[in-house]
Amino acid sequence: MRLSSFGYLCKQGWKNMGANRLMTFASIGVLTACFIITGIAALLVLDINAVVDHLADQNEIAVYLYPEVEDDRAEQIGNEIRALPNVGEVEYVSKLDAFGKMERMMEGYGNLLDGFEQIFPASYNVTVEDLGLIGETNQRLEAIDGVERTYVPVDLAEIMITIKNAVTYGGWGIVILLGLVSLIVISNTIRLTVFARRREISIMKYVGATNTFIRLPFFVEGMTVGIIAGLLSSGVVCGAYYLAMNFLHEMYNVWVLGLLDSLLRLEDIWYFVVVGAVVLGVIVGGIGTASSVKKHLKV
Repeated sequence: MRLSSFGYLCKQGWKNMGANRLMTFASIGVLTACFIITGIAALLVLDINAVVDHLADQNEIAVYLYPEVEDDRAEQIGNEIRALPNVGEVEYVSKLDAFGKMERMMEGYGNLLDGFEQIFPASYNVTVEDLGLIGETNQRLEAIDGVERTYVPVDLAEIMITIKNAVTYGGWGIVILLGLVSLIVISNTIRLTVFARRREISIMKYVGATNTFIRLPFFVEGMTVGIIAGLLSSGVVCGAYYLAMNFLHEMYNVWVLGLLDSLLRLEDIWYFVVVGAVVLGVIVGGIGTASSVKKHLKV
């Protein structure tokens, strides 16, 4: 196809949008609303997963050594722990460190801890990489010679995994559902346009016009609607995300402020939001047009 013909067909597609402006505006509005909800759902899923992962990083297994374990053996145990699979950060807490921590907690109660410096065992705080394997990792830690006992918050780990799975499956399920709704909307829009021009299409087929020549204006129309909806929705989603982050930063809740660092930053993701919305618009417009035009080309 020559460049001049391609330009002519693109102009025909945009001309069709002007001729059916009411339906075009309605399609852009509905698609924009779908894309906005899709974008918010996707960001919410990613942020909640990031928060759960952040909390999982704080979820440690406390490994307590026997009181009679010497410093050399304690260091060897630390090396054995670091060599285990699914082990992230490993922090050593000596007997003196453990005693000092308890002493600070008991500050104001006189000299109740005098003479008990040696009763506090040395320990390791072990962070796991995969929360789902925390039970298996705990069993390996308990099997190390010199380890007296471990403390692992299994219930909290299970709750985190459940929340993460529910949000992931539910959120991406919503995204897929809204994508299908968007396809139906754009398909119906193009179908109405094709139906109004069915006689013109028949005449073009009889005089020898190729399917590509007939299809292209409709593809231009559908993809243009998708691109406009993608740009509008990405702007709204980025704006809403910016306002939400500002609102959270202005809160004086220590717990919320502690989680902000784990959330996605707008300056890091705005480009992906815009490109993703536009690409989604092109895909939805293209697929919707293909499904609507096909049967009218059979003359």
